[in-house]
Amino acid sequence: MKKICALAATLVLFAAIFVGNAPVEAAAYAGFVETNTYLSKLSMAPSIIAELRTEGQAESYAELDPKMRPSNAVVTVDDELNVLDAGGKEIGDFSTVFETLSSEGILTVVRLKNRVQADALSAWLIETDEFDLAAMSSDPAVVKYLKTKEKDIRGIADYSAKTAQDLDAAALVKEANENYCNAVLLSQGAATAETVAFFQARFKAVWLAADSAEEFNFYRCVSSGAYGILSDGEPETLYHYYDNYNINSIPRAYLNIAHRGMPYGYPENTLEGCIAAYEAGADAVEIDMKVSKDGEIFILHDSTLERTTDGQGIAEHMTLEQLRQYKVTKDYNGAETGMAYDIPTLDEFFEYFKKIDDCLIVCEIKTTDQNIVQLFSDKVKEYGMYGKVVAIAFGMDMLGLMKETDAGIPTAYLNKISQDAAGPQLRALCVNNTAVDAQCDPTYFWERNLKNRGFVNFSWTYDANSVLNAVQMGVTGITNNVPAAVGGYQKRILPREGYTVASAAALEGASFPADVEFCDRTLEEKQCEVFRYEVSGNEATVILKHKANNFVVYSEPVRVRIQGAQEPEPTPGPKPEPEPSKNGCGSHLAAGAAAGGAALIVLAAVLIRSKRT
Repeated sequence: MKKICALAATLVLFAAIFVGNAPVEAAAYAGFVETNTYLSKLSMAPSIIAELRTEGQAESYAELDPKMRPSNAVVTVDDELNVLDAGGKEIGDFSTVFETLSSEGILTVVRLKNRVQADALSAWLIETDEFDLAAMSSDPAVVKYLKTKEKDIRGIADYSAKTAQDLDAAALVKEANENYCNAVLLSQGAATAETVAFFQARFKAVWLAADSAEEFNFYRCVSSGAYGILSDGEPETLYHYYDNYNINSIPRAYLNIAHRGMPYGYPENTLEGCIAAYEAGADAVEIDMKVSKDGEIFILHDSTLERTTDGQGIAEHMTLEQLRQYKVTKDYNGAETGMAYDIPTLDEFFEYFKKIDDCLIVCEIKTTDQNIVQLFSDKVKEYGMYGKVVAIAFGMDMLGLMKETDAGIPTAYLNKISQDAAGPQLRALCVNNTAVDAQCDPTYFWERNLKNRGFVNFSWTYDANSVLNAVQMGVTGITNNVPAAVGGYQKRILPREGYTVASAAALEGASFPADVEFCDRTLEEKQCEVFRYEVSGNEATVILKHKANNFVVYSEPVRVRIQGAQEPEPTPGPKPEPEPSKNGCGSHLAAGAAAGGAALIVLAAVLIRSKRT
């Protein structure tokens, strides 16, 4: 039955894309969970993920506004698929918990320890024909074992036990992809913004296991750039923290992906144009791969030579030697540039960019010749390009072949995921172990049906009049024709060391000089306002913000020394215990009395504040 459903899903997918038949309504597609998203001023805000720890917790979410419920709930099971609480006590059967969560618009994530549990879940999936859930394990091989049989579910690699010191991001991206995981779970301590960005540039959504549910710690988690936050906090409270951000706030650095190099200033799809794009600030260059008559991968978009070269004819009907007779002379619009460069090979791209650590090569498969998959894999191995390349394609067959040939290379599907056919399309993504790089999808759809399922938001192709909107919307991978223009946008704040203030009160409304990095890799000193802060003794931890081009970026936490704050000032007179604030503003006072002959009272206080600016 499972195979029949998978076949049906594939047929519906191809009908929706290629034939144009009446689409399947997402809500009516069997097994597809209609999730909800709290839309805030923080663009593409991280999904809120809960862990079921107590009996009745799943049922309690029904009392919340649908948009205030967690997007996902992590469920721990035993070998018989009974659901366990935090202490290992059975609190329900899996079917009941899954049905409860699904009816509330909450996606289920099953934490698996071993293959016995994977087999139990597989038997349940076969029996029920369900598919819209994820399997997560600290042993990614367990996820692969399950997904080899149940291909249409999602996979998550749990790396939360790894510290920052033993986390090799490039190796883990490869491992996660080889074990069919579209997302990873990292500990908060290991999830620096740089590490998170590395995973997500390679289509691996990062979920972060929060150290605590404290308000300021939540802002720390957001500043990492993660796509999801696993927290024990009340979901409704966590969602309202998003309201404290400015409008058009973006929680993570975005990727400036140069579409075919510098397509308006240089001949399209040339090595020289891509080098120019990188030097102008591109984080990645996107190129189109074809196979010559003699089996060499060369870079060209069209099937024929006329639009961009001084030659004529069908490119893939020629040998590489024949192709080398012609020069690429024209830009994206087919206009002559006054330059003339060779039609490049993949070897030339890899030879140049293998020495550059901060530029990703996005390789689009632009041919129906399936031999390209093995040829591409061989080149990635030859040049040691794992972690430096990803592959994209319009053909799901090519992406499936990539999975079977070399699952260590992350891939993405280029066709738009439509709201009315989301169920079968999402199912096909999981079957083929691929992510999404879609054509300018609306933010709301991404948040409802992709972000919550651990898919990173990549989109194409933006031009001068639309690329800023993509940044403001929180798109992570922005494929565009104007990489030099994007180079002028701010990307992140790099705080400095040695900040000091005279007192904790001076942090209110304060600003500090910091280096703002722009997409062209230049740094400019800017005064960055304090967004939130937390004070402990003579030190504060601060998150800075900076607005430019009508969007706001935020820093990772930075320490600030408070001069003369070694001892707190005594509080005059009795004071009632403060009530908790919705905005998290408040203080905690600890007092102790020393015993002895005299009545000596020693006050020790720790002030913890989160201040809205």
